[in-house]
Amino acid sequence: MDEGLPISGDRPPISAGLGIRKTLLKALNEKQILLLYKIKTNPGNTVTSLLTRLSSESSIPLSTLKRNVIILKRLDLVEYSDFA
Repeated sequence: MDEGLPISGDRPPISAGLGIRKTLLKALNEKQILLLYKIKTNPGNTVTSLLTRLSSESSIPLSTLKRNVIILKRLDLVEYSDFA
């Protein structure tokens, strides 16, 4: 299923069961949802390379993306070591 790049403002799909989708959509901001989608669809990339590429493709400041990834890590929604 090719969803295309959701950078143009489209919200990436969240495939979660048990009614958690609505809760996540209300609890997370648009950038956090985009980051979860990008992390899921780009396995094997370092968080630094992913954020750098996403920042240049979407014009979202790198610092904003880093802050949102840190929030996702604190919520135990993503795992990574540290930024390079």
